[in-house]
Amino acid sequence: MLDINMMLIHQIFVDIGKGATFRENELYSRIYDKNREFYTIRIWDEPRLDTLIIQYPEFRTMYDSFPNKFYKIDFMRPLILHRYGGVYMDMDNELEGRIEFVDRKYEGEAFNDLMYWSDRDLYLEYARFMKERYYRCAMPSTWITRRFMYSVGQSCYNMFCRKKGIDRGVVCKYKGHDSQMWLKYMVGDKRKIKPFVRPTL
Repeated sequence: MLDINMMLIHQIFVDIGKGATFRENELYSRIYDKNREFYTIRIWDEPRLDTLIIQYPEFRTMYDSFPNKFYKIDFMRPLILHRYGGVYMDMDNELEGRIEFVDRKYEGEAFNDLMYWSDRDLYLEYARFMKERYYRCAMPSTWITRRFMYSVGQSCYNMFCRKKGIDRGVVCKYKGHDSQMWLKYMVGDKRKIKPFVRPTL
């Protein structure tokens, strides 16, 4: 069991209409201040993500072709953990108990709002799994949310966990305040979403 005071939690905040920085978002700012009383938290903004991807050239062309910022948020999670270790957690997750590390098998559905695997090679394998699905996806470009979920989002993560027979390697009690609200920002104003153009390898 790891000491929670030594824990490193990574979170991603990219400007998708909720503020230029997470401090401009009252909810995220409050949760951050509460969670960091017990954990070391590293916030990843878009420039930091753009710098990190340089260290993974095999994904650079795909990364640069993403049709919106939501892809960056979900795709970069495993690469952050592969490079730096620790745990990934969504900005709206308010911890209500300690994080515990366990070996868990896949039991029907896995969620990517809290991510950790003891085998860090799995993160790179998952990134390659997302890449394969991103290029393979044949959904119409108008299926904005379904294309995202299939390629790099929740559906993709669940499929990878099912394939590997694993779930996230942490358990804790937490409250997710902003569940599904991101959908409003993804599909609410389609003028902000550039049309999807199938990338080439």
